[in-house]
Amino acid sequence: GHGGTEDGATAVYDGTLIREKDLNLIIADALRDELLTYDGVTVCLTRESDQTVSLADRTAIADEHQSDLLISIHNNAEGDAQDYTSGTSVLVSDGQYFPELAACEASLGELINEELHRGPGTRPRGLLRRLSASSTYPNGAPADYPARFSRRHRRTRLSR
Repeated sequence: GHGGTEDGATAVYDGTLIREKDLNLIIADALRDELLTYDGVTVCLTRESDQTVSLADRTAIADEHQSDLLISIHNNAEGDAQDYTSGTSVLVSDGQYFPELAACEASLGELINEELHRGPGTRPRGLLRRLSASSTYPNGAPADYPARFSRRHRRTRLSR
């Protein structure tokens, strides 16, 4: 998440400005390295440096690589942002369009959450389900925010 012109959350720690975009890239690099230790796993990062990549472009990158999963990494800070508080949380689909896929995503989200909370200084916030205020799925249900994959890709991947 974030990058380039989008700092994301910021905080000063021990006199140093900490930017969410920098933390996210460090975590993404570590996650990539860990995932690559498993057989049959391929990892594609949507950014590998401090560059701006839109949500639409991130989704397009996942579609282009026929990804089975898109993990969006963010770090929250104290503030008034809706549905968020400081600490770690894992955003997952609400399941209004693909309930079976959402159930698998929630199971993976719980595992990610458990692993995140093994580290020192983390504040667990659990799974977070958030719906779009303006987008809907073809069945009329509110879309997840942000939609993880294009509608075309979701149908294609589920039929394989």
